[in-house]
Amino acid sequence: KVLNAAKDKLELSQNFSGQKRLDSLKEAFKDLVQIAQVYKLDHYNIFFCSKDKSLWLQKSSAPKNPINPEKFGKCGRLVQ
Repeated sequence: KVLNAAKDKLELSQNFSGQKRLDSLKEAFKDLVQIAQVYKLDHYNIFFCSKDKSLWLQKSSAPKNPINPEKFGKCGRLVQ
């Protein structure tokens, strides 16, 4: 259910722009992070950017903010 919810939010974000798009992406990535934590997907790193309050997961060890890459591309600290 959580994975389907994340998929729906990601699909919706493609139809939005501006803040509505950012909010949809943030919610989708929160769902994906939750899945990664529950299933202990250790090959993914979880990052948090305090500037836009975004949370996401990625394989690489350097933060690459996918929510707001133009403004906060390198913002993020490893949280897990």
